[in-house]
Amino acid sequence: MQPNISSFSTLTLLADSDATYDARVVAAAANDPESSWYCLQRRTTVALRLNDAPGALRFAREALRQFDRAGNTSGLRRAYLVANEAYAQVLNGSPAQADAKYRAAVDLLASSGRAESTLGASVYNDWAIALWSAGDPRAGLEQLDRGMAIIERRSPTGDATATWYANRAQTLRALGRYDEAMAGFERMQRLSRQDNNPSFEVYALAGQAIVAVKLDRLADARQRVRDADGLLRQASLPAEGAPALWLGIARAAVWQSEGRLTEADQALADVQAQYAKRQAKTGVVAEVGIARSEIALALGRNEAARKQAEQALAVAREGQGDLPHSFLTGRAWLALARSEHANGTLVPALDAIRSADAQLRATLGAAHPITQEAEQLARAWAR
Repeated sequence: MQPNISSFSTLTLLADSDATYDARVVAAAANDPESSWYCLQRRTTVALRLNDAPGALRFAREALRQFDRAGNTSGLRRAYLVANEAYAQVLNGSPAQADAKYRAAVDLLASSGRAESTLGASVYNDWAIALWSAGDPRAGLEQLDRGMAIIERRSPTGDATATWYANRAQTLRALGRYDEAMAGFERMQRLSRQDNNPSFEVYALAGQAIVAVKLDRLADARQRVRDADGLLRQASLPAEGAPALWLGIARAAVWQSEGRLTEADQALADVQAQYAKRQAKTGVVAEVGIARSEIALALGRNEAARKQAEQALAVAREGQGDLPHSFLTGRAWLALARSEHANGTLVPALDAIRSADAQLRATLGAAHPITQEAEQLARAWAR
């Protein structure tokens, strides 16, 4: 199943030898559909963990074919296989097809009387992540809330896990609902402390700092970055891990707000380099590129701003895949429009700002501050 929005996935990448062994097991079970579908399901998991998009889709589809060939009727098991195929579709740049598959998985669970199962909640979570990654946070929040409702009803304390609150806080942050996002990150921090999980607590503090900057609470943001940095060192968490990278983004946001633009850009460049090593092309990568474009523009480095915006746009479009609109694509278009305008290329700037406005209206809504910024620029530049 899909890693979550907040990059918390602790999935260990399997060695090539493990993948080779799994492939041999699949081949050996080829004449036994019952064994074959199970082996193929495991092989799908390997491919998903290794980010092998074509392989994941191939194995997921073959697992379903062998499952049917074996005469299985379990809606629960089929739902799991369909959800795996959905995630594989996401990796292959087809979020619209993934959306249909996640819907099918939910329908299978409902018809099996397992809509309120842990698997049902997990499917909603993964569906939300797929939608957010493709650039539709409003639709993602809808699915996330459905899954969280299941988890909270099943929980003896009425709480979901820290990861669920992180995912929701990230989605609310994208939608500009900063007070709610802050509450989500704070709840995540409390649960992380209860579980003695410093990685999650660092992530929660960094998220709070980023939101505090948006709320113009700069002193608060600085303190949360200091707290997170101290905890990161105390727990000896790796510099290339997700919490450290997210903290780097938070630190850059604070420095940018303080006018320490060169330092902010370097912090984001370090984060960008770590994601490049992983060959990651996620929504966070697009956001980092957009932020670097904004900083370069403020520093008068117009060509660097355009380059960062173009790279962010390419990543956002890849994530958007076959969906018509993406807020990340819209934000990247906005950054590109601003850099084109600064470079004096007015026709490309106007084309880009119109593209930004269309994408942002469809995903964030007309009232969102970023949408309003795009609309105001479009009107001003058209005169």
